[in-house]
Amino acid sequence: FISPLLNFWLFDGELTWTIFAAAFASAWFYQMMFQSADVFRLFFRPWAYLSITIGYNIGSAVLCIGFIWWLDMGLTGYYIGLCLSSLVMGVIGWWMIHDLIDWSGWNTKWWPDLLKFGTPLMLSGLAMILRDTSDRLFIKYYLTLQDLGIYSSALKIAGIISVVSGIFALSFAPFSQKLLHNPDTATVNKIFRLLLRYYGFLFLSLVIILAALAPYIVKIILPENYFNSHYMVVILSFSLSLFGFTYFSCLGCWKAKKTYLYTISVMLACLVSMVLGFYLIPWQGLFGAAAASACGMMILTVLSFYFSNKSWPINFDFFTFMLQIIICFLGLLCIHISSWYKGSFEERFIITVSFLVVLALISLRKNE
Repeated sequence: FISPLLNFWLFDGELTWTIFAAAFASAWFYQMMFQSADVFRLFFRPWAYLSITIGYNIGSAVLCIGFIWWLDMGLTGYYIGLCLSSLVMGVIGWWMIHDLIDWSGWNTKWWPDLLKFGTPLMLSGLAMILRDTSDRLFIKYYLTLQDLGIYSSALKIAGIISVVSGIFALSFAPFSQKLLHNPDTATVNKIFRLLLRYYGFLFLSLVIILAALAPYIVKIILPENYFNSHYMVVILSFSLSLFGFTYFSCLGCWKAKKTYLYTISVMLACLVSMVLGFYLIPWQGLFGAAAASACGMMILTVLSFYFSNKSWPINFDFFTFMLQIIICFLGLLCIHISSWYKGSFEERFIITVSFLVVLALISLRKNE
């Protein structure tokens, strides 16, 4: 219904209604498919989960290439390929889980609790979509299309952090929910405390390494006029790593079933990020967009940890956590300064190793 407006507003009227129809249908079928795969993940059955998700990835790749290359359908073929692959794997996935679901009734007695728990999360998801869209709209409006391409390229490279942390999240979600229902609170706190410290060490180390390698990655995979995108990778990778800590900062809200508190933190963080983007992008360009994103994620991390601990306290080692964040920030700052005045590879290597060693010293314990 609103696709003509979106087409005019975001794409200058260049897309057809069939592309929008295929894209929306693809998103719907993908959600249905992923729900079936998530059932296996929550039952700790990784091979069944992987069979559905890998089947989707392979099927969509084959169909998209076929429609685009052999049938010359362009962007329409791409979305039709995604749509068909998600539909087929969705049907297969729901057939695979039919024995795990009680089909005897509608279980209406659970609906109020499900709506109370899930509705706020829908609002937080919409807020994140609005935030992710706003920075691109501001860049397109205030800057140029090439700047938008540079920013998007930097975001894709920084997205390596999201891919790796996403692998962790796949296993952490069912594991953490099982722990939250363990009556031995002392043991649960000890495990979560340890996991946060190790997660911080591993992923903040990855952020430092990615920032150090960003100029070389950009030079290999992107054209020469996009080389400046590596400056944004430093800030955006830090921003994405902060978002990864919400796997821990939302646990108390989940346990207490107060998801509205997490949603409040997300909406406030997104609002700050959008307001900063509105003012910083015309002033500082792409650096303003990246800085606005990082500030928003920092606020989200702080607020969500605060609300979570108020709802159901978990004895995290916040002192070590803050030290990890500060060490990572200082390391990224040094790498950024080195990039700015064209420092040598040896210099970047020494900076990277030095901060990784410091991060390891404050994160790891001999008795563990």
